[in-house]
Amino acid sequence: MAPPNQDEDEILGKAYDGRLMRRLGVFIRPYWRRLALAMLLLFGAALAELAPPYLVHAAIDGPIARRDPAGMAPIFALYLGALATAFACRYGQTYIMQSTGQQIMIDIRMRIFSHIQGMSLAFFDRNPVGRLLTRLTNDVDALNEFLSQGLVALLGDSARLALVAITITILNWRLALVSFAMLPIMAIATVVFQRVMRKAFRAVRQRLARINAYLNEQITGILVTQLFNREERSRVRFDDMSGDYRKAQFGVLMSFAVFFPLVSFLSVAATVMLLNLGGQVVLGGLATIGLLVAYIQYTDQMFGPIRQIAENYNTLQSAMASSERIFRILDTEA
Repeated sequence: MAPPNQDEDEILGKAYDGRLMRRLGVFIRPYWRRLALAMLLLFGAALAELAPPYLVHAAIDGPIARRDPAGMAPIFALYLGALATAFACRYGQTYIMQSTGQQIMIDIRMRIFSHIQGMSLAFFDRNPVGRLLTRLTNDVDALNEFLSQGLVALLGDSARLALVAITITILNWRLALVSFAMLPIMAIATVVFQRVMRKAFRAVRQRLARINAYLNEQITGILVTQLFNREERSRVRFDDMSGDYRKAQFGVLMSFAVFFPLVSFLSVAATVMLLNLGGQVVLGGLATIGLLVAYIQYTDQMFGPIRQIAENYNTLQSAMASSERIFRILDTEA
């Protein structure tokens, strides 16, 4: 039997590969209308979420400043309407993407399964069954996560971040500059996080595929293992592989454990700077208290998409690696 190529189990290639995306497009194209509708709903949710901070600004500088309780009613109604619109758009987008993603995954799995059925015996000598199962399960699941959550969310979060940045710049450029102060640090942290996660995910995928291949080998050859009384040796080997997998997963968890608290810290630091420097802008008569409160909420909205974009980058990276492994199988001649 030819030894399996361990490089097959590593994450390969770039974080984004246009060639692989075009090939995935063959599976996505039949559902383009659903995906377009999901994008419109996501964009609608992003627009609706811009309204609440502005309405808070209007309430503080309007009816509250004038001590006019009756003037709060229409603002309150608009606030609820904006929340309801954002909820409806998010719900519709999530439902469409999840259902469409599942259907695309069925198409991909059936394509892989049909292809594997027609392969020669030599193909199975080079590719352990455990590895093929990983292609049909873990790698396809990585594509599902990307298609149902990462793809549209990556575009939606980018649009949301751009909309918030444009809105706060138009409302008051001085307060906008204060809000943007932490973004360079956030950008550096995101780049570092992405590089660390690329290495961590690579280790996790590699070790998971090796565990699957080893389990298949041991379970299918259990009679040989029992015949030669090698159960204890097999258990020790499996325990070592499980330990390696745990260490790889721990690396992923540590990266998240550092990155997300850092995002929260920078978000709070941006709020503190906004209260300090923005407060001086208000005292100088260049902005109102209501506008300052709105900017605090807008600043918080900016950091959410940045965190999601960092997460979805890793989802994209994992999906590209899974796509490359899947298409290697599909490109193999019988």
